[in-house]
Amino acid sequence: QWQIAVGPEFVPASLIFDSGRDDGNLTSYSIAPGLLTYGVNYFFRVRYEDSTNLWSSWSVPTRFFVNHPPETPSLNSTLLPADSVYYTTSPNIPFSEFADLDGDSHRYTEIRVTAGEHCEALVWEDQFPGAATSATVPSGLLVYGVTYCVEVRYKDSSMLWSQWSSPSQIKISSGPKQPIN
Repeated sequence: QWQIAVGPEFVPASLIFDSGRDDGNLTSYSIAPGLLTYGVNYFFRVRYEDSTNLWSSWSVPTRFFVNHPPETPSLNSTLLPADSVYYTTSPNIPFSEFADLDGDSHRYTEIRVTAGEHCEALVWEDQFPGAATSATVPSGLLVYGVTYCVEVRYKDSSMLWSQWSSPSQIKISSGPKQPIN
């Protein structure tokens, strides 16, 4: 039997969750989404029932809290070229600064570039350790005259990923044709 409360005393008013008798979750329990709130301190405890229907004492209450994931990043519009048009097939794409409500540090950046009318065709995806706020697409992957979608997400020091950013479009243009003498 698993219980979660907002206080270590587990009085009825502080009880958030009680699994009741549970035959299947002997060493861990997954809580339904939406039951717990970010940033709140909780306590859990558990007890076992043996084959003779005798219950153990409750475990010592253990404190935990639900950490916020990092804020969802976006492309850094102030550093993007005009109209998000690049004149190279190996552009450097800047992202917004890392932010985390819990004060965690920036551990990883993941980028994905897709093509297609609905951004459904994966062209390139990579993960960078550290606090990367830009990425250069390797040459040979993007083609002139095509519009691509770029998404990015960050992982914090609590090892939580942010949501993927909304897909932002970038265009790869070869520029005007070279004049002929």
